[in-house]
Amino acid sequence: MGFQMNGGRDVRVRSVVNWDAPYATALAPHYQKLMQIRTQFPAFRRQAEDSNGDYQINGNDTSVQPRLSTTANENDIYAYGRPYPDQNGVVVCNFTDRTIDCEVTLALESWAAFSNGFQPGSEYWLNDLYHNTNYAVQGDSLHSISLALEPYAVQVYVISTMPMHVELPQLAVSVPSAPLPAQSTQFALLGNFPNPFNPTTVIRYAIHQPSYVHIAIYNMMGQHIRTLHRGRQHAGTWQIQWNGRDEQGQKVSSGVYLCRLQAANRVATRKMVLLP
Repeated sequence: MGFQMNGGRDVRVRSVVNWDAPYATALAPHYQKLMQIRTQFPAFRRQAEDSNGDYQINGNDTSVQPRLSTTANENDIYAYGRPYPDQNGVVVCNFTDRTIDCEVTLALESWAAFSNGFQPGSEYWLNDLYHNTNYAVQGDSLHSISLALEPYAVQVYVISTMPMHVELPQLAVSVPSAPLPAQSTQFALLGNFPNPFNPTTVIRYAIHQPSYVHIAIYNMMGQHIRTLHRGRQHAGTWQIQWNGRDEQGQKVSSGVYLCRLQAANRVATRKMVLLP
Protein backbone atom coordinates (compact mmCIF):
# COMPACT_ATOMS: atom_id res chain seq x y z
CA MET A 1 0.00 0.00 0.00
CA GLY A 2 1.45 3.35 -1.04
CA PHE A 3 3.85 1.90 -3.61
CA GLN A 4 5.98 4.66 -5.24
CA MET A 5 3.97 7.40 -3.45
CA ASN A 6 5.52 10.10 -1.27
CA GLY A 7 4.56 11.22 2.22
CA GLY A 8 3.57 9.53 5.46
CA ARG A 9 1.18 6.63 5.85
CA ASP A 10 -2.01 8.73 6.11
CA VAL A 11 -1.09 10.66 2.97
CA ARG A 12 -0.27 7.53 0.98
CA VAL A 13 -3.40 5.67 2.14
CA ARG A 14 -5.67 8.40 0.83
CA SER A 15 -3.70 9.48 -2.22
CA VAL A 16 -5.42 9.66 -5.59
CA VAL A 17 -3.76 7.26 -8.03
CA ASN A 18 -2.18 9.07 -10.95
CA TRP A 19 -2.81 6.63 -13.80
CA ASP A 20 -0.37 8.56 -16.02
CA ALA A 21 2.53 7.82 -13.66
CA PRO A 22 5.02 5.01 -14.36
CA TYR A 23 3.89 3.06 -11.27
CA ALA A 24 0.36 2.71 -12.71
CA THR A 25 1.24 -0.48 -14.56
CA ALA A 26 2.10 -2.11 -11.23
CA LEU A 27 -0.99 -0.76 -9.44
CA ALA A 28 -3.55 -1.66 -12.13
CA PRO A 29 -3.70 -5.42 -11.43
CA HIS A 30 -3.61 -4.70 -7.69
CA TYR A 31 -6.69 -2.48 -7.87
CA GLN A 32 -8.42 -4.93 -10.21
CA LYS A 33 -8.13 -7.57 -7.50
CA LEU A 34 -9.31 -5.23 -4.76
CA MET A 35 -12.36 -4.10 -6.75
CA GLN A 36 -13.35 -7.67 -7.56
CA ILE A 37 -12.97 -8.65 -3.90
CA ARG A 38 -15.18 -5.73 -2.86
CA THR A 39 -17.75 -6.60 -5.54
CA GLN A 40 -17.96 -10.31 -4.73
CA PHE A 41 -17.68 -10.26 -0.91
CA PRO A 42 -20.24 -8.12 0.97
CA ALA A 43 -18.07 -7.92 4.10
CA PHE A 44 -15.94 -5.34 2.30
CA ARG A 45 -18.94 -3.23 1.21
CA ARG A 46 -20.50 -2.72 4.63
CA GLN A 47 -20.92 0.85 5.86
CA ALA A 48 -21.37 2.12 9.41
CA GLU A 49 -24.78 1.11 10.77
CA ASP A 50 -27.22 2.17 13.50
CA SER A 51 -26.82 -1.11 15.39
CA ASN A 52 -28.41 0.03 18.69
CA GLY A 53 -31.56 1.57 17.19
CA ASP A 54 -31.07 5.11 18.55
CA TYR A 55 -31.35 6.65 15.03
CA GLN A 56 -27.74 7.81 15.19
CA ILE A 57 -24.51 6.43 13.82
CA ASN A 58 -21.70 7.06 16.26
CA GLY A 59 -19.19 5.40 18.55
CA ASN A 60 -21.97 3.66 20.49
CA ASP A 61 -22.72 1.41 17.52
CA THR A 62 -20.99 -1.89 16.78
CA SER A 63 -17.94 -1.29 14.60
CA VAL A 64 -18.01 -2.75 11.09
CA GLN A 65 -14.22 -2.39 10.91
CA PRO A 66 -12.66 -3.43 14.24
CA ARG A 67 -8.92 -2.83 14.53
CA LEU A 68 -6.88 -5.99 15.06
CA SER A 69 -3.72 -5.97 17.14
CA THR A 70 -0.37 -7.05 15.70
CA THR A 71 3.16 -7.51 16.96
CA ALA A 72 4.39 -4.84 14.52
CA ASN A 73 4.59 -1.07 14.91
CA GLU A 74 1.08 0.34 14.35
CA ASN A 75 2.48 2.93 11.94
CA ASP A 76 3.93 0.16 9.77
CA ILE A 77 1.22 -2.52 9.77
CA TYR A 78 -2.52 -1.86 9.85
CA ALA A 79 -4.92 -4.78 10.36
CA TYR A 80 -8.70 -4.82 10.68
CA GLY A 81 -11.70 -7.11 10.51
CA ARG A 82 -14.90 -6.84 8.47
CA PRO A 83 -17.75 -8.85 10.06
CA TYR A 84 -20.37 -10.47 7.83
CA PRO A 85 -22.42 -13.63 8.52
CA ASP A 86 -20.33 -16.74 7.80
CA GLN A 87 -17.77 -14.87 5.65
CA ASN A 88 -15.76 -12.46 7.78
CA GLY A 89 -13.07 -10.32 6.20
CA VAL A 90 -9.55 -9.69 7.51
CA VAL A 91 -7.18 -7.17 5.91
CA VAL A 92 -3.50 -6.61 6.77
CA CYS A 93 -1.52 -3.79 5.08
CA ASN A 94 2.21 -3.04 5.05
CA PHE A 95 2.87 0.68 4.56
CA THR A 96 6.66 0.40 4.50
CA ASP A 97 9.35 -0.31 1.92
CA ARG A 98 10.65 -3.37 3.80
CA THR A 99 9.45 -6.91 4.53
CA ILE A 100 7.89 -7.17 7.99
CA ASP A 101 7.29 -10.35 10.01
CA CYS A 102 4.33 -10.01 12.31
CA GLU A 103 1.59 -11.90 14.10
CA VAL A 104 -2.02 -10.70 13.85
CA THR A 105 -4.35 -11.53 16.74
CA LEU A 106 -7.73 -12.40 15.22
CA ALA A 107 -9.89 -12.68 18.38
CA LEU A 108 -12.79 -13.86 16.17
CA GLU A 109 -15.03 -14.56 19.16
CA SER A 110 -15.16 -10.82 19.90
CA TRP A 111 -16.28 -9.49 16.50
CA ALA A 112 -16.77 -12.11 13.76
CA ALA A 113 -20.31 -13.07 12.69
CA PHE A 114 -21.15 -16.76 12.37
CA SER A 115 -24.62 -18.31 12.27
CA ASN A 116 -23.82 -20.57 15.23
CA GLY A 117 -21.24 -18.29 16.83
CA PHE A 118 -17.52 -18.92 16.62
CA GLN A 119 -16.81 -22.52 17.65
CA PRO A 120 -13.15 -23.44 18.40
CA GLY A 121 -13.90 -27.10 17.66
CA SER A 122 -15.49 -26.46 14.25
CA GLU A 123 -13.85 -26.38 10.83
CA TYR A 124 -13.56 -23.08 8.97
CA TRP A 125 -11.99 -21.99 5.71
CA LEU A 126 -9.23 -19.40 5.54
CA ASN A 127 -9.57 -17.95 2.05
CA ASP A 128 -6.59 -15.89 0.89
CA LEU A 129 -8.45 -13.75 -1.65
CA TYR A 130 -5.43 -11.80 -2.86
CA HIS A 131 -3.60 -14.98 -3.89
CA ASN A 132 -6.81 -16.97 -4.54
CA THR A 133 -5.96 -19.93 -2.30
CA ASN A 134 -7.79 -21.45 0.66
CA TYR A 135 -7.21 -23.91 3.49
CA ALA A 136 -9.44 -25.77 5.94
CA VAL A 137 -8.55 -24.78 9.51
CA GLN A 138 -9.86 -25.79 12.94
CA GLY A 139 -11.28 -22.90 14.91
CA ASP A 140 -8.80 -23.35 17.75
CA SER A 141 -5.96 -22.68 15.23
CA LEU A 142 -7.43 -19.29 14.34
CA HIS A 143 -6.37 -17.38 17.43
CA SER A 144 -3.76 -15.59 15.32
CA ILE A 145 -1.98 -15.72 11.97
CA SER A 146 1.73 -15.23 11.29
CA LEU A 147 2.69 -13.26 8.19
CA ALA A 148 5.76 -12.00 6.36
CA LEU A 149 4.44 -9.02 4.42
CA GLU A 150 6.58 -7.84 1.54
CA PRO A 151 7.05 -4.07 0.97
CA TYR A 152 3.70 -2.30 0.38
CA ALA A 153 1.91 -5.65 0.32
CA VAL A 154 -1.64 -6.37 1.43
CA GLN A 155 -3.21 -9.63 2.59
CA VAL A 156 -7.00 -10.00 2.21
CA TYR A 157 -8.73 -12.97 3.83
CA VAL A 158 -12.27 -14.19 4.28
CA ILE A 159 -12.83 -16.63 7.13
CA SER A 160 -15.90 -18.62 6.18
CA THR A 161 -17.81 -21.85 6.69
CA MET A 162 -17.12 -22.99 3.12
CA PRO A 163 -14.31 -22.57 0.56
CA MET A 164 -14.43 -19.35 -1.48
CA HIS A 165 -12.37 -17.73 -4.21
CA VAL A 166 -12.31 -14.60 -6.35
CA GLU A 167 -13.54 -14.65 -9.93
CA LEU A 168 -11.13 -12.41 -11.85
CA PRO A 169 -12.30 -11.39 -15.34
CA GLN A 170 -9.73 -10.70 -18.03
CA LEU A 171 -9.62 -6.93 -18.20
CA ALA A 172 -7.68 -4.86 -20.70
CA VAL A 173 -6.20 -2.07 -18.59
CA SER A 174 -5.01 0.91 -20.59
CA VAL A 175 -2.11 2.61 -18.84
CA PRO A 176 1.12 4.13 -20.16
CA SER A 177 3.90 1.67 -20.91
CA ALA A 178 6.71 3.71 -19.34
CA PRO A 179 9.21 1.39 -17.67
CA LEU A 180 8.98 0.85 -13.93
CA PRO A 181 11.97 1.13 -11.64
CA ALA A 182 13.50 -2.30 -11.14
CA GLN A 183 11.65 -4.14 -8.35
CA SER A 184 13.47 -7.41 -7.67
CA THR A 185 11.85 -10.19 -5.70
CA GLN A 186 13.52 -10.63 -2.34
CA PHE A 187 14.85 -13.96 -1.13
CA ALA A 188 12.68 -14.92 1.82
CA LEU A 189 11.09 -17.82 3.63
CA LEU A 190 7.72 -16.14 4.17
CA GLY A 191 6.40 -18.53 6.78
CA ASN A 192 3.68 -21.14 6.91
CA PHE A 193 -0.03 -21.15 7.64
CA PRO A 194 -1.53 -22.37 9.79
CA ASN A 195 1.17 -22.36 12.45
CA PRO A 196 0.73 -24.22 14.77
CA PHE A 197 -0.86 -26.84 12.51
CA ASN A 198 -2.23 -30.38 12.35
CA PRO A 199 -1.82 -32.18 10.07
CA THR A 200 -1.11 -29.93 7.07
CA THR A 201 0.49 -26.52 6.56
CA VAL A 202 1.36 -24.42 3.51
CA ILE A 203 4.84 -22.87 3.30
CA ARG A 204 5.34 -19.70 1.22
CA TYR A 205 8.74 -18.55 -0.01
CA ALA A 206 10.29 -16.16 -2.53
CA ILE A 207 13.47 -16.45 -4.58
CA HIS A 208 15.18 -13.47 -6.16
CA GLN A 209 16.68 -15.12 -9.24
CA PRO A 210 16.34 -18.36 -11.23
CA SER A 211 18.22 -20.96 -9.24
CA TYR A 212 18.38 -24.48 -7.87
CA VAL A 213 16.05 -24.61 -4.88
CA HIS A 214 16.13 -27.05 -1.99
CA ILE A 215 13.44 -27.08 0.70
CA ALA A 216 13.59 -29.59 3.53
CA ILE A 217 12.18 -30.28 6.99
CA TYR A 218 14.38 -31.04 10.02
CA ASN A 219 13.70 -31.74 13.66
CA MET A 220 15.24 -29.66 16.44
CA MET A 221 18.18 -32.09 16.66
CA GLY A 222 19.08 -31.30 13.06
CA GLN A 223 17.95 -34.68 11.73
CA HIS A 224 16.53 -34.66 8.21
CA ILE A 225 12.81 -35.47 8.13
CA ARG A 226 11.70 -34.84 4.57
CA THR A 227 12.69 -33.04 1.38
CA LEU A 228 9.76 -31.07 -0.03
CA HIS A 229 11.39 -29.75 -3.20
CA ARG A 230 14.67 -30.16 -5.04
CA GLY A 231 15.05 -28.56 -8.48
CA ARG A 232 15.28 -25.35 -10.48
CA GLN A 233 12.67 -22.61 -10.17
CA HIS A 234 12.39 -19.14 -11.67
CA ALA A 235 12.30 -15.96 -9.59
CA GLY A 236 9.02 -15.26 -7.83
CA THR A 237 6.83 -16.25 -4.90
CA TRP A 238 6.02 -19.93 -4.45
CA GLN A 239 4.19 -22.16 -2.00
CA ILE A 240 4.45 -25.82 -1.05
CA GLN A 241 2.54 -28.06 1.36
CA TRP A 242 3.80 -30.33 4.14
CA ASN A 243 1.45 -32.96 5.54
CA GLY A 244 3.39 -33.78 8.70
CA ARG A 245 4.91 -36.98 7.28
CA ASP A 246 8.50 -38.13 6.75
CA GLU A 247 10.19 -39.50 3.63
CA GLN A 248 8.62 -42.93 4.25
CA GLY A 249 5.13 -41.46 4.48
CA GLN A 250 4.90 -42.00 8.23
CA LYS A 251 3.33 -39.39 10.50
CA VAL A 252 5.93 -37.61 12.62
CA SER A 253 5.39 -36.85 16.29
CA SER A 254 4.14 -33.48 17.45
CA GLY A 255 6.69 -30.82 18.28
CA VAL A 256 8.81 -28.04 16.78
CA TYR A 257 10.31 -28.54 13.31
CA LEU A 258 12.54 -26.43 11.09
CA CYS A 259 11.83 -25.59 7.48
CA ARG A 260 15.07 -24.80 5.60
CA LEU A 261 15.12 -22.99 2.25
CA GLN A 262 18.34 -22.89 0.22
CA ALA A 263 18.73 -21.13 -3.14
CA ALA A 264 21.48 -19.21 -4.94
CA ASN A 265 23.94 -19.64 -2.03
CA ARG A 266 21.45 -18.19 0.43
CA VAL A 267 19.72 -19.98 3.31
CA ALA A 268 16.65 -19.19 5.43
CA THR A 269 15.12 -21.19 8.26
CA ARG A 270 11.80 -20.96 10.12
CA LYS A 271 10.26 -22.84 13.04
CA MET A 272 6.94 -24.66 12.65
CA VAL A 273 4.85 -26.26 15.41
CA LEU A 274 3.04 -29.53 14.71
CA LEU A 275 0.21 -30.05 17.19
CA PRO A 276 -0.75 -33.45 18.70
